Amino acid sequence: MFKPIDFVVVFLLSFLVLFPTSCAHAFSLPLHSSRGDYSFPVDGPFFNLEMHLTWREVAQPPPGLGYYAMFAFYFQNKAVGYTGLQWDNDGKKAIFSIWDASKETVGSVPEGACQRFGHEGSGAQCIVPYPWEKGREYLLRVKVLDRTAGGERWQSVIQDLTTGRETVTGVITVKDSPGYIGYGRLTGKGVSVLEYYGHARMDDCQALPVVVLGWRGPFADERRLRAKAVHLSYSAQSACTNSNLVSPGMGQVEQQAGGRTQRLTPDQWVRWPQIQTPEP
Repeated sequence: MFKPIDFVVVFLLSFLVLFPTSCAHAFSLPLHSSRGDYSFPVDGPFFNLEMHLTWREVAQPPPGLGYYAMFAFYFQNKAVGYTGLQWDNDGKKAIFSIWDASKETVGSVPEGACQRFGHEGSGAQCIVPYPWEKGREYLLRVKVLDRTAGGERWQSVIQDLTTGRETVTGVITVKDSPGYIGYGRLTGKGVSVLEYYGHARMDDCQALPVVVLGWRGPFADERRLRAKAVHLSYSAQSACTNSNLVSPGMGQVEQQAGGRTQRLTPDQWVRWPQIQTPEP
């Protein structure tokens, strides 16, 4: 599920072209149901981003299948990372990844639960068990920690907004890039994706279990800004069309896919009034 930097941007921001046939035919995983592309009033640079996530509907994944609620972010040097929550046959988990901008520009010895990966691209990845619950709102936070010799450290944290408990997903060191300290700061772009992944053979799109995600945000620089707009879209060539994407309120996006979900909302831009003070 990992791609090199110049391929990953396409992989996260575009949907995998599988088979140009109907849902009655077999298709491959991973499959992205829809995406929300967020933009801020300014293009950064930001020292942190925050995104709220709620699993509104989800059930135990069948063998060989997993769900991934993914929030992608971008550095000034064009490198990409993401954070989010997953559920597959190995359990529920939190994940944090950053790709190399060039050969091994992500620290070769990441901290704690993080390690280098070298398949389908390269970089550093952190995965920790995390027993998230349906119906609870979680805050995904990515921020710069400190300067190191020749780089910077970035941290990902998950906060359960019901209990207030914070869990560090991981800390990843990035090396200095030409013209930047580390990878630079974060840009004013972000992407939310609902992904089905795994090795299961899927013969019908309606066999995909129903998953509904609620997103709120994203926010930048300790919530001083919220995204001003989101582009809601699908791929015309996706193997499955049983997904729908809406904005039910300011700063909110809901993604639904699987089962008999009907696509009722077309591709569109949704613009929100900018907040004047930080939201709770």
